[in-house]
Amino acid sequence: MSTLSLDGEIAVVTGGAGGIGAAAAAAYAAAGARVAVADLDLRAADAVVQRLGSEHRAYELDVRSWESVEALAAAVRDELGPATVLFNGAGIQRVVPTLQMAREDWDLVIDVNLSGSFRCCRVFGAGMVERGHGAIVNVASLTGVEFGGGGRVAYGASKSGIAGLTRTLGVEWAASGVRVNAIAPGIVSTPLIERLATEGSLDLADLASRVPAQRVGSPADVASLALLLSCPEGSYLVGQTIVLDGGLSSAGPRQTGRQVSPEQARSGQAGRGQARSRQAGPEQTRSGQAGPGQVRAESKGAAR
Repeated sequence: MSTLSLDGEIAVVTGGAGGIGAAAAAAYAAAGARVAVADLDLRAADAVVQRLGSEHRAYELDVRSWESVEALAAAVRDELGPATVLFNGAGIQRVVPTLQMAREDWDLVIDVNLSGSFRCCRVFGAGMVERGHGAIVNVASLTGVEFGGGGRVAYGASKSGIAGLTRTLGVEWAASGVRVNAIAPGIVSTPLIERLATEGSLDLADLASRVPAQRVGSPADVASLALLLSCPEGSYLVGQTIVLDGGLSSAGPRQTGRQVSPEQARSGQAGRGQARSRQAGPEQTRSGQAGPGQVRAESKGAAR
């Protein structure tokens, strides 16, 4: 089996300053692409580039602004070459009950997550279609794709919208040599999650016990799938939103309790609380946001 390669490709990663975005940037660079790490937090983006190597570049980006996205596309074209791969990792979340949500909160989450992804697809996709070559990977979520999530109405709507955006662009652009797909991650251990676990706010072992694969995902898991979707080996995947959750959604919201040991299965003694448990919101555990009104970028610096 051949090693996945992006030799000669120019990859743009939005939200690339940390978490899943930084992992995607690293995977693309390791596969041979020259990478543009774009984020609202330019200093953090530059720190990622310092780890990747001098052939890569860091850029400031506000996905809420058409002018910012267009300026990024022009800068990448001038300094690295025309973009051939786009990973749309910029995103934010606000956790607040619907009736308490400020109108501005709804507007902001939709503007960053859904409209921001569309802006980047539209601007970078235009060049890809013109040249007849390209791959775009959007980031959705289990929330809005497989599950609902209390207090996450804007986030769920934005991520469901990304699935629809991906299907439509995938169909429109496939004949022009441009593939558009999305990844819907489940519980992913980002640096924020790890910090909360260290502080005792989260129990990673308990979270892992709810996943059939018996572990939480890592940013590298998401990056590995993004790499496949960006390489020629993934060329027959078009318009798909692929769930990457260790089997969480396949087990169902009422079947994601701690796994029963072989001894318990033989004896029929599952133990209280082991057969079933309440469903953890995947994006809540991924971002570490439990409290109303909290805000966090999925991949750092999506919007202030």
